[in-house]
Amino acid sequence: MVLREPSLDKVDTKISKSCINNCQRNMKEKKGNTYMLEFELKAIRLSETGGKSDAQIERDRGTSPAYISCWKQKSAEDEESTFPDHRRRSPKTAILVFPLAAPSVLSLASKLATTLSSIATHTVLVSGGIPGNSLWPNNIQIHDIGLRLHYLRQKKPVWFSAMLWIGKALIAQARLAKEIFRLRNQVDVIICFIGIHYQLPILVAKLLGKNVMCTSLGLQSLKAKLNYGGVVGTLTDLLSRFNFTLSQAILVDSLRLGTHDTLVPFRSKLRNGALFFEGIDHFQAWPAVDERENLVGFIGRLTAEKGIMEFVRAIPLALEKQSNLRFLIIGAGILDEALEMAIHGQPWSSQVTWLGWVEHERIPEYLNRLKLVVVPTHEDGLPNRILEAMGCGTPVLATGVGGIPDLVTDGETGFLLRDNSPETLAESIVRVVNNPRLEIVAQRAWALVKRNYSQDAASQRYQAIMSAMVGRHTKR
Repeated sequence: MVLREPSLDKVDTKISKSCINNCQRNMKEKKGNTYMLEFELKAIRLSETGGKSDAQIERDRGTSPAYISCWKQKSAEDEESTFPDHRRRSPKTAILVFPLAAPSVLSLASKLATTLSSIATHTVLVSGGIPGNSLWPNNIQIHDIGLRLHYLRQKKPVWFSAMLWIGKALIAQARLAKEIFRLRNQVDVIICFIGIHYQLPILVAKLLGKNVMCTSLGLQSLKAKLNYGGVVGTLTDLLSRFNFTLSQAILVDSLRLGTHDTLVPFRSKLRNGALFFEGIDHFQAWPAVDERENLVGFIGRLTAEKGIMEFVRAIPLALEKQSNLRFLIIGAGILDEALEMAIHGQPWSSQVTWLGWVEHERIPEYLNRLKLVVVPTHEDGLPNRILEAMGCGTPVLATGVGGIPDLVTDGETGFLLRDNSPETLAESIVRVVNNPRLEIVAQRAWALVKRNYSQDAASQRYQAIMSAMVGRHTKR
């Protein structure tokens, strides 16, 4: 069934008013937070009308995103009751997650599992060192290969750590491939989620006649080059191209990533596989941006591609322009020591707080204190920290790379940097902190995330992708 949005002359305004009333009633359940209620109502009004009068709002509400969302939900429910299960369901799917050390990988994989579980008849997740099933939907089948890799810096000497890591990686590939063979009669589609180390599993899947999809940020080779040198970057690029060549589709957070060198030859395979922001109903936009102190933050991994060193070098330049600024850094990574050396002993170090790694559950607490989040990344997909900042009503200043322009429209839902040089960062930080429209920008950003990055929106994207896979010839 193809969903068609209603035209103006066929709008049921009663349904529209009911939608808005339900939204208002749900928001009032956020007890004791008057500002949040007002913030969300303003954000919805901005999202619907672009600043029209109340009379225009009432007259045009039938075509607002809030109404369309309710209409689509009702249509989807009608479809579910009308069509048999095999018409609505996607192929049986296996998600392969290479067992990297970073816990964020499995956190992201849980989002994909949640999305697929709502549209698939059968979903299996295969990885190593998987935490308790509380992380996963109840209808997901978990296969643990009993192996998880370590961070290179965790073991000494470095050469030994690297050799051990490579050995574990080869064993992990073999075990993932073995699981695919064991699941050959249970799944139709194999999704290789994040990373490049899937050559053997992909070969086995292709020999078994399975459809293969890879997820990619299009950034692996750049990250490897910036952090480990040109040789590792080149090898990473070759492995990525091998995976993409054998895949039927490549899932990316944004189709804008098709301009990245590694992905240009495969642009016809790219599919918008952006997932959802799970915190939009839990993150609170409070207090108002105008009531927050001039605290500017960086949240993310301390690696070269994230631009952390450019951010630190911009701090004294920004303080020369405005001395009452303070800075907060949250994160850890391979540049820990470099960051410590850059800050320690500086005359401005008392105005910088570095917390290191922080539990994800505490991130909203800090986001609600910040007046501005800076994302000076060299390259990125669709950074979750931007979604989280927007969910907390915190304005974002970011480089316009990768999928970031999908989220940040300069002066509307955030602010874009010309480049991430320390000079540009310092000038932009001072300019944005003093922008009188910060509150309106925050409201528009919140409305954008609510509308485009909900779980329902992600399910619709993956339903379309997986439905296309149904039409492909699959060897049984």
